[in-house]
Amino acid sequence: MPSVRSGMSIAILLMLILASLLMVLSSSKADAQTTCQTELDALRSAIGSATFTNQKDQVNLIAKLDAAEDKLEQGKTDDAVAKITNIRTAVERLAAGGKVDPQEAKAIDDAAAAAVTCLEGTSSV
Repeated sequence: MPSVRSGMSIAILLMLILASLLMVLSSSKADAQTTCQTELDALRSAIGSATFTNQKDQVNLIAKLDAAEDKLEQGKTDDAVAKITNIRTAVERLAAGGKVDPQEAKAIDDAAAAAVTCLEGTSSV
């Protein structure tokens, strides 16, 4: 009987350790968005306040940011960084094409760069 109890105790202890590890890992991934929310909000604001020659371009950039935030909610920080990097590329192309003011494009790019830097700092967790 004592060996059965000790086996059950070990199993319970292992389950508690595993549950604790899972909670730590899932909260670390979710924290990336919380930690970087200021930068993500600044990026959304920069996109929202810029004047585009075609409203569709602005809508597409916001959709890319929404997709990045969705990836963060899923704990996929690297995918979110890739989507924000896509925003930077798109804004560079739009500025080169005269579809957004270069200074506004720079503000968007700076905000996107800050968001990427923040997120990359959380992805090592």
